[in-house]
This record gives sequence, structure tokens and C-alpha cells, in this order.
Amino acid sequence: MNILKALEGVSADINREEGLIDGKWVAALSGKRFPVIDPATGETIATVPDMGAADAEDTITAAQAVLPMWRDKIAGERSRILRRWFELIRTRKEELALLMTREQGKPPAESRGEIDYGASFVEWFAEEVKGVYGDVIPAPTSDKRSVVLKQPVGVVAAITPWNFPVAMITRKCTPSLATGCPVIVKQAENTPLCALALTELALQAGVPLGVFNVVTTAHGAEIGKALTSETVVRKLSFTGSTEVGRLLLGDCAPALKKVSLELGGNAPFVVFDDADREAAVAGAMGSKFRNGGADVRVLESAAGSRRSLRPFRRIVEQCGSQDQRGSGRAGRRHPRAADQCGCHRKGSDTHCGCGVEGRANRTWRTVPRIRRPILLSNRSSCGHPINVGNARRNVWTRRTAFPVFN
Repeated sequence: MNILKALEGVSADINREEGLIDGKWVAALSGKRFPVIDPATGETIATVPDMGAADAEDTITAAQAVLPMWRDKIAGERSRILRRWFELIRTRKEELALLMTREQGKPPAESRGEIDYGASFVEWFAEEVKGVYGDVIPAPTSDKRSVVLKQPVGVVAAITPWNFPVAMITRKCTPSLATGCPVIVKQAENTPLCALALTELALQAGVPLGVFNVVTTAHGAEIGKALTSETVVRKLSFTGSTEVGRLLLGDCAPALKKVSLELGGNAPFVVFDDADREAAVAGAMGSKFRNGGADVRVLESAAGSRRSLRPFRRIVEQCGSQDQRGSGRAGRRHPRAADQCGCHRKGSDTHCGCGVEGRANRTWRTVPRIRRPILLSNRSSCGHPINVGNARRNVWTRRTAFPVFN
């Protein structure tokens, strides 16, 4: 099958283009929609509702209404529903992988791997929930008994990123669903289709209407503010940048919401003189090319002594000079990522290693590479300044810097 026509292999039942609120596939109250773009071609492959605060409030009301019903189901019943969801995800693996490759841009093999990875969370928590026990704690006096009961916290909101559009949803939502909490998902605007497909399969598995909701939007801040300000939302889970996580945490503080945050990335890669250099290169290449280069563990810089980096840089340059083969696709860097390098803000056509090629129609083709190694600097090879804050951000580039230490 031609991978650029991947949607032809996705059945209509999971190829959804509406949000899910209270078990109903609905448009935005405003009637607005926004496009979903194939990052490899720039083609619009779908349009979904551009929901706002009013839509989010309706979703919160619906989720709160079904909380008593879902909370009161015994753990075994919730477990059986989640087990059916897991089986449906595995059964529809190829369709989900095609959908993911089309809207997110990762290679098909990695899409299939993520479906398996995401399904594993559903399988795990479907079994784990049956072993959630309370405790009887020894009392300080003979006329007292201390008992701990574990109960659902309430409505849970999950804000998920674009680079793992299936696994981030199942990892956040499955434990919430398993323990009796209704869920509201706000997926990244780049990749809403995987979220909608997963939700359809959850409904087919028997998740009651209103328990699993998806709000699609191109205005994440507005939805985020609605989810954090409403007191009936008792927990927020977020994966994304440190800057946004800090804002969400501040918004959740007045209501003392429980918060789980997975923030930032770009961990260091340090090579010492006594390192196994072949193993170091293998680890570097695996990091640089994983998920098409869009991963918080992607190699952005490898530090070491001049002695350790001299052969390391030579091997990396030889190995990394070729594009990733066999995928049939390549993603594009989001325009906001391009703005981190001054060369494209100034309209230059010179490629400086920031991961962007060309500026026509603000669509830029990227393939993760390790090109000519450069020393860590605040200027790119084209002479334009680079935002040095990238070292603390999820801005993944083609170039790999090699700072040297003594």
C-alpha cells in the first residue's frame, strides 16, 4: 500500500472527525473547525472541531454526572471492560499505525511499536486494578481501629503531546479509568485523530457514555484554563514543556488539584576517555533517530574530552550522513520550532542545521540526521543567532553539538 494514502486502510468507524462529549460525537458550539495536516506532504487529511471553553465546561459537567455510576462499579467489571479495550487496540493495530503515521509522521515500524507500547498500559492496569487494596493500620489505643480506603479522586483531565499520540493517552487515562475516574482528554492539535480512534474503540469495548471524553482544539490555552479553573476536575496530568507545566501547576494551586507533570527533555550524553566507544555510538544513533527524532531523549549534544570525542565524532559523521532509510516518510518540523533559530525568522533560505529546509508556505521537510559535528555555540552555521534556551526545551534539531571538557 502507498503509505501516502494510508487513510484508505483505516475503517470508517475509527476514522472520526468530531469531538466526543457525553458519549456523543459533536461539533464545536462555535461551529469552527481546524485542519489536520499530513506532516510529510502538507496535505489536509481531516478537519476536527475547534472547541472552546464552553465546550470544555459541557464536557466537565458530563464527566461529573457519570462519576457515581463509574465509581460504584466493582473493580472486576472495570477490569473486564479495559481488557476488551486492550484486545480491540491489538486487533486494530495496523489501522491505528497507519493513522498515526499519516497524522504524526513517524515511520510505520515505529507507529506499530507505539501501538503495542500503548496497549501494554491498558493490559497492565486492567489487571492491576483488581489488586488495589485498602489498609488496616495498628491503632495507638485498644478502643480504636484505623482503616484506609482507596477511592477514585474524581474527574481527571489529561493533556497529551503530539510525539506519542497513542501511548501518552493510554498511560494517563487507563489508570484513571481503572480506578473509577471519568477522563477528559485534550490531545495536541497536531494529532487529534489517534485520540478519537482510541476513544471509539473504548466505546466499543463497553466504556459507558460520558466516562471517556475528547476535546479537540487549536487553542490549547483556553481549554487548559477551563480544565484547571473548574473545581470538579480533581486531577490534571500533563506531558509537555516546562514553561507550560509551570503555568498549569499555578492554575491548579487555588483548588489544590492533584497534579502529575512530565516536563522537558534533552538529557546530556557524556563520553569519557574509558568509555566503550562503539557502545556510545550505538546509543547515540538510537537516541538521535528514535521516533523520527521527536523524543525527549533525542541526542542534541554529546559532551566529552577531545580524546574521547575525536573518534566518536568521526564515526557519528560517517553513520549519520545518510537519511533514515526504509520508512517511506519523513516528518516536518513545526513552524514554532523553526522560530527558535533566527535564520528563518529573517527569511534566509540557508540551511543551518536547525531542522528546517525552505520557507515556502511555512512547510519544512525534515529527516533526523547527525551532520557535520559542531561545537556548542550560540550561533548557527549560517551566522544567525540561536535561542540558547533550546538546551532546556524540547526543540529537536538535525545538528548534534559536541562541547568539549577537560
